[in-house]
Parts: sequence; C-alpha cells; structure tokens
Amino acid sequence: MRITVTSRHVEATPTVVAYAHEKAAKVEHHLEGILSVAVTLDVGRRGHAGQTAEFIARVPKGGTFVSHSRGVSLYEAIDLAEGKLLSQLRRAKAKLRRR
Repeated sequence: MRITVTSRHVEATPTVVAYAHEKAAKVEHHLEGILSVAVTLDVGRRGHAGQTAEFIARVPKGGTFVSHSRGVSLYEAIDLAEGKLLSQLRRAKAKLRRR
C-alpha cells in the first residue's frame, strides 16, 4: 500500500506528517487490498477558519473512499477524517461479507 501525505498552504512539520502517515497505515487493517491512501492537509484561508484533512483511499476495481474533516488543529482534523474513513471501510467490508 502506498501512502502519500501532502500539505497545502502550510509547511507541515515532520511530526504532523509522521502522525498522518501512522493513521493512514491503520486503514489497511480494516479492508485488504487497498492500493493507496493519499492524505492532504490544509490550513484555513481568509473566511475559512480551521485546519482540514482529507483521506482518499483507492481500492481495486476502481473503488475510492473519501473523507474530509475540519478541526481546530491538524491533529484533530486527521483523527476525525481517519474515523470517517474507517467507518466507510467497515460498511464496505460488511457489504462484501453479505454477498
């Protein structure tokens, strides 16, 4: 599984990048065969308060799972986005088991 962490409008510190990478690595435990996970970190600009995180997980056969989250800090945004992505993956896995 390939994990990429990018940041927009901010130079992310190595600890934030490592934290996002660690959270993205946990995604593979919930659904096998994930090809890649892309994490995008962004800070608020004028009129948009808060920090945002976006997780995009690509699976075989063209499936894509996307989660967005906004928080007071990048750590909070990463945690919230990861939670949303994991719930999507759990639902997809349950659907596959029912078939």
